Amino acid sequence: MMKILTILTIAAVAFNIAQAHAESCEGGTLQTGDNGHVYCQSNNTMNWWSAYTWCEAQGRHLATMYEMCPEWDGSTGDGKNCNLNTFSNNVCNWSSTALNTDKAFYVCSKKDISSYGRNTSYQDALCY
Repeated sequence: MMKILTILTIAAVAFNIAQAHAESCEGGTLQTGDNGHVYCQSNNTMNWWSAYTWCEAQGRHLATMYEMCPEWDGSTGDGKNCNLNTFSNNVCNWSSTALNTDKAFYVCSKKDISSYGRNTSYQDALCY
C-alpha cells in the first residue's frame, strides 16, 4: 500500500511540475505547436541575449532549432517543415542554436529559417 501511495505521489508531483511549466508565460503568449509542444512566445521583440534571459525567467529555455523544426537540415531558407504552423504569420522567433559567436538562427513566418546578429532586437523569444 505504501509503495502505491509513493508512486501516486511521484506521479502527482510530476504532473504539477509539467502543468506549471506549461502555464509559465508571464509577459508572453502560450502557443501550441503542430506536434503538441507548448511554447511561450514573448509579446515583444528583443535581442538574443534578452530572449535567452527572458526564457530562463519563465522557468524555461530558449527553444532549439530542433525543438521548433525537428527535421531541420542545418540550412537556411523558406519552406522548412517546422512545428510552428499554427503560430501567427510574420512573427520571427529566436532559437538557442548558434550559427557562430555573433549570430543565432531564428524562424520567421512559421517556416523561413535565417540567422541574424544576437544584438539585434528584431525577433521574439520562443521558450520551451
